[in-house]
Amino acid sequence: MRSKIIYVALFFLTLLVFACKPDGKTKDYSMYQIAYNVLLDNDSGNYEVFVMDIDGTNKRNLSKSPSVDWAYHAHNGEVYYISDRETSAGSFLLYAQHVDSINPRRISFVRMADSWLDTRNDGSEIIIKPHSMVDSVFYIIDQKGALVQKVDVGLPYLNDPMFVNDGKAIVFRGSETAVKMDSAYVDELYYFDLENESLKQLTHYPESDSTAQWYHYHAGPPQWNPARQMISYSSMQNASYSIFSVDLDGQSLAQITSDGFSQGWHDWSEDGELLIYDGTPVGDKENHDIYIQYPEADTSIRLTFDSWYQQAPLFVKSQTDE
Repeated sequence: MRSKIIYVALFFLTLLVFACKPDGKTKDYSMYQIAYNVLLDNDSGNYEVFVMDIDGTNKRNLSKSPSVDWAYHAHNGEVYYISDRETSAGSFLLYAQHVDSINPRRISFVRMADSWLDTRNDGSEIIIKPHSMVDSVFYIIDQKGALVQKVDVGLPYLNDPMFVNDGKAIVFRGSETAVKMDSAYVDELYYFDLENESLKQLTHYPESDSTAQWYHYHAGPPQWNPARQMISYSSMQNASYSIFSVDLDGQSLAQITSDGFSQGWHDWSEDGELLIYDGTPVGDKENHDIYIQYPEADTSIRLTFDSWYQQAPLFVKSQTDE
């Protein structure tokens, strides 16, 4: 029976790697790998960045450091992660490491907040959130860490910036209350136009839902799906995390994944078809794994099968289109 289950799983993974498009032609996803974060040692707080093939095979430790390494972006085969390997614990700097390299390169000496980040202009510029002891705005820096632009969105709390509209605007997670443990704190997604410096709120947490506590996401870190012209985000609603989407006008709100199974940090393939996320059955404290699916699919394929906490997957495109 176990062998039969393995063969069935391999069959569906093969379909995933060489998936059929609506016109019946085969689309090749084998150029993608998946980077994700693994809690290797809970006592020491050792997080490592792992990489695996899109079908869940060839899992390997990329960052290999007894520190906190946490990936927040990938571009041109490189994984961008924050790490305290050269500093004191909890004092993060930004690094990038190609999936085929054993050595990371440090990008900046700016102390980083624990925040997602993004690139524009073919990776030449990076938007980051400095630690609150450094500054209270977003920074756009170049690949050598030089400051290109400061972005002041005018909110007391801001985090997790993502470029949209070809880098002309950002969507980020923000709040009108600076302190997360404040009872009035609610994080929402905001759109900020970098050219005219205008701010617009995109999400509005349902007033009738009281299941999100102060430590939960009302609106989690945004992910831009340019092929579908939408922003996706995780939100604690109806007592579990699900993934939702909204357009850049704050309209067309939709729930992408179903209730009853917590889906959190996630990423999209370039064509907007494949969705990867970390997830766990509600109430399950033992398994926190990486899953992959089409947005219209009813089921997901589980890619990791062990007791480690595995979180925040990213698509890494390891070769360019010809």
